[in-house]
Amino acid sequence: MRKILAYITFLILPLASLAQLHVLSDQYVFNGLAINPAYAGSEDALSATLMYRNQWVGFSGAPKTLTGAIHSPLGKERVALGLLVLNDIIGVNSQTSIMGNYAYKIEAGPGKLSFGVGVGVTLLDIGWDELKTIQIDDIELLGKSEQVSNPNFSAGVYYKSKQMFLGVSVPFFLSYAYNSSDKSIDLKNDISEYNYHILGGYIFDISPKLKFQPSALLKYHAGNAVQVDISPLLILKERMWMGLTFRTNDALAALIQFALTEQFKFAYSYDFDISKTGSYHRNSHEVMLKFVLGYKALVAGPKRF
Repeated sequence: MRKILAYITFLILPLASLAQLHVLSDQYVFNGLAINPAYAGSEDALSATLMYRNQWVGFSGAPKTLTGAIHSPLGKERVALGLLVLNDIIGVNSQTSIMGNYAYKIEAGPGKLSFGVGVGVTLLDIGWDELKTIQIDDIELLGKSEQVSNPNFSAGVYYKSKQMFLGVSVPFFLSYAYNSSDKSIDLKNDISEYNYHILGGYIFDISPKLKFQPSALLKYHAGNAVQVDISPLLILKERMWMGLTFRTNDALAALIQFALTEQFKFAYSYDFDISKTGSYHRNSHEVMLKFVLGYKALVAGPKRF
């Protein structure tokens, strides 16, 4: 295991010279493609996920996020492909990223090690004309809406065995800056804007019907403090997942997931804001639907993550 961890660390270090602040999700364990392109094909079957997050309900202009992801291995090959569509709305800004993902898997001890890259485009729509101003003739805020499209990239490494998973990724390398001189949006590659994710978890078998899965997601951004999500989950009969997610200096979320059938899963989480903004809104909601095709034929054993 030490060799595997060292291998992952060695391979991801070159990416440290390569992301902008990433969208929050309580259900990062069940929707790994949203943060790591190497997650593609990790379920050994065609998998599709749809997730909606409504953050800070009751707060005007609060973030809303819609994520769609589909990925699959190509037959019995080592190659897997995936497609990620992520739409994030904050105030009058709407950002949509469409990423094609490629992953290559190799055998590594009791599990598989995947290397992934994502290539796509980010569409940014700024609705200046939707702003409400106190001064009607404010020249700085009278501009029409702007649409900008730019390329974007992601990269990562992901290891998974029957009992554990571990990943390191740099999603969305490139970021944007507003040029006040000509009121344009400039694409930039700034080290201070890079975003790093380290994800890990392990399954403990308590009994034949009950399992315990602690996991954590560490997010690092050079311009912000390190943020960590810690998520202890109980798994009952491989049919129900329930637990908490604690996000440092931000929120405490209650999460539950049901396997409605062997193919369909439904998950819901509710965030209790413990930050300074908590008194100004009615917390946050997140809903996820997941479909795995060919469960019995293609998947050897239940997929917990």
